[in-house]
Amino acid sequence: MKKLLLLFTLLIAGSLTFAQSNFFNRQKTIQRRDYNKLICNSLHNKSLAAYKLTNYQKLDSIIAISKDTSNWEISQKVIYQYDSKGNTINITNYDYETNNGTVVITPDTKDEYNYDTQNRITEHNYYEWDHSLSQWSINEKTITTYPSNTIFENVYYQQTSSQLEKQHKDVNYYSSSINHIDSTISYNWNSYGNHWVIDNKQIYSYFGNLLTSIKQQQWTGAAYQNDKLIEYTYDAAANQLSRTKKLWNSSSNQYYPNDKEEYQYTSSNKIKNYVHREYDSANARWQGQDSINYTIDNNGNAIVSQEYTWESSSNSWEKDSKLVSTYNNTYALSDLLLPNEFQDKETLPYFNHMNTHLDIYAGYNNQWEYIAKYDLYYSNIAINSIRKNKENIHFSLYPNPAQSSISIRTNSKDKYQLKVYAINGSLVKHLQVNNNDKVDIKSLNKGIYILQLTDNKGNSSFKKLIKQ
Repeated sequence: MKKLLLLFTLLIAGSLTFAQSNFFNRQKTIQRRDYNKLICNSLHNKSLAAYKLTNYQKLDSIIAISKDTSNWEISQKVIYQYDSKGNTINITNYDYETNNGTVVITPDTKDEYNYDTQNRITEHNYYEWDHSLSQWSINEKTITTYPSNTIFENVYYQQTSSQLEKQHKDVNYYSSSINHIDSTISYNWNSYGNHWVIDNKQIYSYFGNLLTSIKQQQWTGAAYQNDKLIEYTYDAAANQLSRTKKLWNSSSNQYYPNDKEEYQYTSSNKIKNYVHREYDSANARWQGQDSINYTIDNNGNAIVSQEYTWESSSNSWEKDSKLVSTYNNTYALSDLLLPNEFQDKETLPYFNHMNTHLDIYAGYNNQWEYIAKYDLYYSNIAINSIRKNKENIHFSLYPNPAQSSISIRTNSKDKYQLKVYAINGSLVKHLQVNNNDKVDIKSLNKGIYILQLTDNKGNSSFKKLIKQ
């Protein structure tokens, strides 16, 4: 059980084991790229809107119930806590075990987050429960600092037999204008020499505000050498269509394909299919590994997601896992307060509206077997200056393609900031617009551009423009 169970913990009776996931139980090793993404979410949300909400719903807890032969029993619980500004401050997991009819609840893992006055993450601590001492024991720590408006640094520590010791460091350089990482230099800690040693560098390329590639180069001691290249493609609605990883071959001095992910979407821009493939160099072809099919209802909710794995022996896709979600459509994503780790494209499809229940199935002999379920609990919250999820702005532009001018049509009379980016990512036009305003584009060269429209709350949407 692969992709889906990176999102949801699956408790399976019999010979299969408990699967770890970012959704319910924190991975034992923090993925540095994912942590950088989490920091970027914090940067994107550093401008707070001061308003009061009376029906805002925060996710408080999730209870997992697993099937033991014919009996259903609570197996795990996670509790989420937030500060007064909506920042996630604690994620605590508990294990439930029944011994001779008595339920024993034991702490398992805990994540703690600290923030500065700008609501940027400054520290993340990961704990595991020490059963012998009956207390929390810190396992990993990440300290984040912001030396300037265009740099943030992550220093990663790990618990050894006696103390927390430095392991890695990422120095991230980003553009303050559109808040994306431009490059990252990673270091490893040399405990013998008591100094940092350069490990690699990652260079990020963008088309407008869309990430198009990440080039990683390893430090050889004297110079950087190409190592891997990750490339992304998008459709006209800025939906990611693919992610392809290539590895550098120093003998031939070129990149070779390694693996890729492909996505398909509905007409309303909701994900409907995901496929992961690996490259078979011996036969010069892409070989399927796993795929997910999403069933989207009329409210845009992912009500069913089914994962399949490729079986080379039978040359076919075999059932692996299935999630069936129940929603309360009274509350949309913009009404929900969710933990930090939920702010990604893998998890958000399950929260287009308030997800209240999940039924979990596992594939056995290519049949679905009902093995676990989750109940999600929320509570009302009314606070000021909450850090909300970014909302999309609905706007259209016409004509497209265009030669001399375009009109911007929005769903309100507010003023907006319009930025036009060339294909190389450079900003070529920046102006304020109102609904139905005409924008002169005669000075633009023929080609493809990305338009970014931003409202006074910092929410943005993107459109592709073809200049003829």
